[in-house]
Amino acid sequence: MEVTDIGAIVPLDSITYEVLKPGTQIGSGWKIDIAYVDHPKAQAWVNESARKGAKRQAAIEAQQLNGRKIKPDERDPEEQRRDNIAWVCSRVIGWTPVKIDFISPEPLAYSDENATKVLGHAKMGWVVAQLIDVIGDERSFTKPSQTA
Repeated sequence: MEVTDIGAIVPLDSITYEVLKPGTQIGSGWKIDIAYVDHPKAQAWVNESARKGAKRQAAIEAQQLNGRKIKPDERDPEEQRRDNIAWVCSRVIGWTPVKIDFISPEPLAYSDENATKVLGHAKMGWVVAQLIDVIGDERSFTKPSQTA
């Protein structure tokens, strides 16, 4: 019986991504460790997001059962931005220390708090955009093929 080994194409648990200088393909030297979606930290975010969604859905159903007019779910842009940053941060599990003077005069080692502070800063949107692209591309978590 022939056995097929698909281990080489199963997604990696995590990857290290080098942030690129804005508008280039040149590495900045800042490396960020990104977890695959099955990481416990990422799953905690998924579960919390699902709980929020279920709570919203329950409120809508309660309004319907009570014969009330259903009010659309209004989310302000700042709340949406915070949710997006939380999603990205749920996948970041480490980074090389980085100096960002407008956030801190001292180099910033990775911590959940620093990730939220750095990635949530308005001037860091270009980094968040890169991370969203990497996280959203399943191929980022696949080992490069040994054959062309």
